[in-house]
Amino acid sequence: MKDKIFHDTVHGNIRISEDYCHKIIDTLLFQRLRRIEQSSVRSLYPCARHDRFIHSIGVYHIGSRIVDWLEQNTKEYPEVWGSIEASWVKVTKSYKLACLLHDVGHAPFSHTFEKYYDFEQGNLLDTKLNEAIDNAEFAQDLEISPDAKQHEKVSAYLLATHFKDAVVEIGGDVEYATRMIIGCSYNDDSTIEKQLANCFITVLHGEVDADRLDYAVRDQWAAGFSSGRIDIERLMRSMLIVRDSKIGNKLRICFTKGAINTIEGLSQIKDFQKKWVFRHQNVVYDQHILSMALERVADLYKAENTSYKDTLKYIFNVSIFTDINYKMSDGLCLYLLSDDTIIQMLRATLQNNPYAEEWLARQYQKKPLWKTPAEYEGLFSHNKGVITKEKIHALMKRNGYSLEDYCLKEVDYEPYTIPENQVWLWINDSTVDACNLIPRTTEKESTIFYLYLRGDKMGEKRKIIGAIQKIS
Repeated sequence: MKDKIFHDTVHGNIRISEDYCHKIIDTLLFQRLRRIEQSSVRSLYPCARHDRFIHSIGVYHIGSRIVDWLEQNTKEYPEVWGSIEASWVKVTKSYKLACLLHDVGHAPFSHTFEKYYDFEQGNLLDTKLNEAIDNAEFAQDLEISPDAKQHEKVSAYLLATHFKDAVVEIGGDVEYATRMIIGCSYNDDSTIEKQLANCFITVLHGEVDADRLDYAVRDQWAAGFSSGRIDIERLMRSMLIVRDSKIGNKLRICFTKGAINTIEGLSQIKDFQKKWVFRHQNVVYDQHILSMALERVADLYKAENTSYKDTLKYIFNVSIFTDINYKMSDGLCLYLLSDDTIIQMLRATLQNNPYAEEWLARQYQKKPLWKTPAEYEGLFSHNKGVITKEKIHALMKRNGYSLEDYCLKEVDYEPYTIPENQVWLWINDSTVDACNLIPRTTEKESTIFYLYLRGDKMGEKRKIIGAIQKIS
């Protein structure tokens, strides 16, 4: 089978088998990802215009390189390689398919609307996954596994249903690939094949995985922010599979000691994004206005005696991936819902949707009373421990402000550090937890509030700040 070449500005030429292209990439569901934004920070970085399509291609590329290096390096340990060789092709094909399809069910506009999947519907996506896999062991493991993100569950569901035949024809295992996307490890890993599958779960749904490596370098390239360079090739070259005596001689993926600096750099980029990008006052407000605009759309489209929430449940339903006749009440087709579908909704409701006009024009009606976490700390360092959302709302009400006059957003920050038992190094023929070697940040968890005030009331900024400083 011949390869097709995708020229990627980040990774160079990426070769993918025509088999993968024909059965997966050149399909309606996968091509939809060309119209799903990768990042939600274009209000801050206008050049950050890249999509989930090329990100998925990039994750496949990194995943394939990880497989190659793991095979080459692990073969230097014949006892280990001899035990996994028979399962290698099946598990690694499942992994590469999972890498390619890990975002196929992503909601429009990056993570902005992900919250509407499974909106107030309990664990509906878990139920659908269990129906698709139809395996008691999977159901038990899913119940105790860490919660996956909603788009991961939708992507896994589509792999296990829509792409099921393609996965099998290519030689992958549907359950393995599904587990890799949502991070659902085998609790009973008594067989070598399950141990190997668990290893590959960690390099698609772990702390140092193909997904994170691609978006770390891709977001940095597209946005243009500078927070250190990641040598992902060096990182991949350092990977191998070992038997770890600390866990009963079971299989574990490790990095050699030469990767320590790169792993530390990756954690620093993650922390930089959390600290300076995702909680930037422009990004926070822009995402708020976009969400409000869509909720206004839902309110305008709602049927009699229903809530806007019912409309959101209808819009963000797995039927958007399967039903070509799935439509809104005015006939707008929701099949293959993407960014441009949302834009069409905003345009269609402009006359009755001030949030849509504000977001589309980028003429923000409310301005922040302080612009950075540092400024917030400077203003309220003496009483920040007692400031709450409820107290600020009460203060604004006492001073005559309505909810239309202001917007209050709570933003949490938790410094990123390598967690325990997640990333392992292979040093002197023994495993070492990376969290013990990579310095922890001295930063502390913090919560700040952004208060945005209508432009015509900004003359009262000092009065409001002074009142908040007196909160006790």
